[in-house]
Amino acid sequence: MVAARPWLVDRATRVWDRYHDTGKWVVTAPGPNKIIGELNEFAVRDEVFCARLRGWLAGAVELTGGKNVNIQEAKCVNRGHDRCVFNLVWEA
Repeated sequence: MVAARPWLVDRATRVWDRYHDTGKWVVTAPGPNKIIGELNEFAVRDEVFCARLRGWLAGAVELTGGKNVNIQEAKCVNRGHDRCVFNLVWEA
């Protein structure tokens, strides 16, 4: 299996605009097995949607070979923050 790569999440989040007319993703990779994804200006305020995003992001990493994915939503608009921030770390 291919090693997990931050480019997967980066490229996949670019698909966002095809299905949503609000929200912009900013993805950074501060380490080889770490991604930070920020969803800004998204009009939907729904905890279930955020849970779906966490699952989708973790699944994307797993599909490229990442194991034991840990994802934390450090900030969430549903908790009063100005954006949602997802921190992902995994084992290669």
